[in-house]
Amino acid sequence: MMKTESLEIANDTSRAFSSCASGTRAGHTDPMDRGLMTNATHALSWLIDLPGVTLCIVVEHRRVSLSGQVDWDYQRCAAVRAMQQLRDVVGVNDDITLKPRAACTTITQPMQSQETP
Repeated sequence: MMKTESLEIANDTSRAFSSCASGTRAGHTDPMDRGLMTNATHALSWLIDLPGVTLCIVVEHRRVSLSGQVDWDYQRCAAVRAMQQLRDVVGVNDDITLKPRAACTTITQPMQSQETP
């Protein structure tokens, strides 16, 4: 069984878990994957670097896949590093993306148009 969970960590240190997507594959009911899913969820819930971040976790054949969006690259690195340090993990797929930021020209153009010559 392929297990997928979404982990949302709120700023007030409460932790909420919800299903991101789930599915089953014939013949895939590895109890090791269920244990790794629990460990991965707990490891991410304790990371102080991820306030208000929602990540999807998929564990299949002891390989952890992370997806979602974070504000900063250090948050992405912290999540991946936490998964790499888990016992019995054979690999980590990093599909976490960075949220887009406003370009400098987008911010300065309105300011320049308001200036008087």
